[in-house]
Amino acid sequence: MGIDAANALSSVSYEADKVKKGTTEYYDNFMKWLKRFQEENLVGCCAQTDVKGDRTQRPGQQRDPDAYVHVVERKSDGIVVRGCKTHITIAPQADEVLVIPTRALLPDEKDWAVAFAIPGDWEGVKMVIRATSIRPRKSFKKGFEQGTTDAMIIFEDAFIPWERVFLCGETLHGSILAMLFALYHRHSYSGCKPALSELMMGTVALAAEYNGVQNEKHIRDKLAEMIMVTELAYAAGFTASELGGSKVYMPGVGVVPFGPGTYIPDSIYCNVGRCLIGEAFYHELETLADVSGGCLGNPAL
Repeated sequence: MGIDAANALSSVSYEADKVKKGTTEYYDNFMKWLKRFQEENLVGCCAQTDVKGDRTQRPGQQRDPDAYVHVVERKSDGIVVRGCKTHITIAPQADEVLVIPTRALLPDEKDWAVAFAIPGDWEGVKMVIRATSIRPRKSFKKGFEQGTTDAMIIFEDAFIPWERVFLCGETLHGSILAMLFALYHRHSYSGCKPALSELMMGTVALAAEYNGVQNEKHIRDKLAEMIMVTELAYAAGFTASELGGSKVYMPGVGVVPFGPGTYIPDSIYCNVGRCLIGEAFYHELETLADVSGGCLGNPAL
């Protein structure tokens, strides 16, 4: 997710500076941060999803204002932020955390239009960590031990110096940033999720062989459907790459140039691929349960 946020920020910070006509240095701040990030070979993640609170209310209408990360004070040397981001993947391992808005914003929601980067151990920031797959198997050893973590990131009056701020108060650009990050992430999803679907296919095929039904027509039909959907999703992601460019679609305007030259994938095919393979995941689990039967419930397997 970090790369998706970085791609989005490169264009949005540039466009925000253009509108501000030289009164901000968001793009320069971001490029200096990115150069250091690349030179030092750091690990990054993106913190976008706020806890949100009452979903029927906008950020400024929440009973608890900290349901969305927001600016509580602007100083000559930086800003102070408060709020909470939730289920942020690999945050505990990240050297740098990119923080961006989670939704479209109205003109009076300037305090929530904020984007910045912090080190993982930044003062005023706490992480509540959830780890998965932390115990090795007792039998049937795997070829490797895997696991992951995510975290709730709590900002308690955290001070962010201006050189680490990439957006502050620009609600239109904050809205675009939230959407553009999602576009890049859907594009990434169209590439990585088919690989997981292939692992699922292998598991289904192995379960069918274990149960002696690998040659039955209905089993082969199920596997053929999984192959078809997986390849279609990957093709959508590939097409989004082919048809993209330094441009975005603006409702009521059409396709317009956007950003400093950063490549932006085609929005239609990004969303097609993401929807197709995202919805298919639950059907894949159903197929696995259907084909495997009781052996799926055996902890030893």
